[in-house]
Amino acid sequence: MSFSVEEHADAELEKSGALTTARIQSLGDNIFAFAMTILVLNFLLPELGREVSLGQVLSGLSFSFLTYVMSFIVLGVMWVSQQNQYHFIERTDRFFLWINIFFLMFVVFIPFSTNMLGLYYDSALAVLIYGLNLLICGALLYMHWSYATHAHRLVAPNLSDRVIKVISFRFIFIILWVSVAVLVSFLSIPAAFFLFVPGMILGMMPTLMDRLAHRFFS
Repeated sequence: MSFSVEEHADAELEKSGALTTARIQSLGDNIFAFAMTILVLNFLLPELGREVSLGQVLSGLSFSFLTYVMSFIVLGVMWVSQQNQYHFIERTDRFFLWINIFFLMFVVFIPFSTNMLGLYYDSALAVLIYGLNLLICGALLYMHWSYATHAHRLVAPNLSDRVIKVISFRFIFIILWVSVAVLVSFLSIPAAFFLFVPGMILGMMPTLMDRLAHRFFS
């Protein structure tokens, strides 16, 4: 009898360490909104002198504008991907909560790595840091999904294995794509940068990856 009481107490303590999915989604929404907003703070306009025109200043910020657009879309893709997961995730636990917290920690780091890439776009180290930032976010999103769906831990028992595999494939494909871009940065910075673009497009159009996944799992 005492053993069952202890088990019940342990279960209650575990529940107290978790939040509802709605609370986690709310935290994520706020942090994504913050990260997307502060991206624009990367643009610092100097005072114009007689020898420098506004057009020249804006031209000098052209790459920063490009990285701003790219990172804003990347954050949007990550946010949509996380929201799609919560369409299936029904409950949480303490470990799942900390996966979310670490994921959001690297999400907030994206404006910094974006600013670095915009300022030092000719530096392999800047491209590497930006790529690793995206890679870690992607890996944590995959871990987020993998943990929730393992043995249907946090999802409905009747969720099909095919759905789990197809969504997992999306994350694995993007992780591999970004990994290639990071490796290419050691050989060619322009090639590495432009590899990020199709990866971003694939993230915006997951149905393209789903078609490829169906070939693997058919």
